[in-house]
Amino acid sequence: MAGYIGPSPPNRILSSADIADNSITGAKIVAGTIEASDVAADMATQAEIDLKANIASPTFTGTIGGADHLKVLTEVDQWRVHTNFSSDATPLTANWERVDTQFDKVGTGMTESSGVFTFPSTGIWWVLFEVYGAKDSGASVRLNAYIEGAQDKAGSYSTLAQGKVSTSSAGFGQMQAQCIFDCTSSWHKWVCCKNEC
Repeated sequence: MAGYIGPSPPNRILSSADIADNSITGAKIVAGTIEASDVAADMATQAEIDLKANIASPTFTGTIGGADHLKVLTEVDQWRVHTNFSSDATPLTANWERVDTQFDKVGTGMTESSGVFTFPSTGIWWVLFEVYGAKDSGASVRLNAYIEGAQDKAGSYSTLAQGKVSTSSAGFGQMQAQCIFDCTSSWHKWVCCKNEC
C-alpha cells in the first residue's frame, strides 16, 4: 500500500490541463491505439495534414489555368518620325526611325519601307498611331490620323482606324488611332501614318 508524507492528493481524473504541451510524443503512443473514432470532427483531417506537408515541401505537378494564361508578349516595337512637317502626308513616307530612347524592341520587330510597315510574324497585334500638332495663329485647322492595312502584296489598303481633332485657336493638339488585328498572313502590311493637316 502506497503511503504519502503530508496530505494525500485528491482523488480526481487526469485532465488535459494536467499535461504540459509537447510532453507526449509519437514515440510514447503505441501504434494502432488511436483510431479515427477517437479524433473529434473539428480536428485536423488527413487532407489538411497532407496540405501542410505539401506547403512545407511543395512539388508542382498541375496546370495553372491552362496554357493560354501563361502566354507573354513576344513582339513589341515602337517607331517615330524625327522631323516636323506642315502639310498632308498620305502616307508619311520619310524620316521614320525606331525609338532608341529608353526603349528596346521585343522580338524581331516591324520592318519599314517608305512608310509601309510589315509584321514579322502572324498573330494578334495592337497597332497605335499617335499624332501631335501645333497651331500658331490664323484660320482653323484640322488634324486627322489614319491606320490603313492591306492583306495582299498589291497593297489595296483600307482604313482600319482613325482619329480627328480640330481647333481655331493657337495651341497644341494630340490624338490617336488604334486597332487590334489578327494577322494571318506574312503579307499583311500596315500604313500607320496617313496624316492630314
